[in-house]
Amino acid sequence: MQELFERIGEMQEEKVTEITLSYLEIYNETIRDLLVPGGSKQGLMLREDANQAVSVAGLSSHRPQNVSAFSQVEICGLTPLLGTRGHGHNSPR
Repeated sequence: MQELFERIGEMQEEKVTEITLSYLEIYNETIRDLLVPGGSKQGLMLREDANQAVSVAGLSSHRPQNVSAFSQVEICGLTPLLGTRGHGHNSPR
């Protein structure tokens, strides 16, 4: 990630670059936004536009400006997953 942000910085006078980050979980046919504090309470829905592009309606997106901000978003997304799904050390996963 560090190299990615360094390269973007080097090219910022030539090109406009934006990094957008979303993090979701699909479990038992339910889509959840993992970057919403406390987790999204209800499942999100898939949408398809006229060009057949698929998106997730209501999915949050974040725009980290550096590696530190990226790491914060990543940690926030992982926190709900650690030990809360019953996939502990005895899980076959």
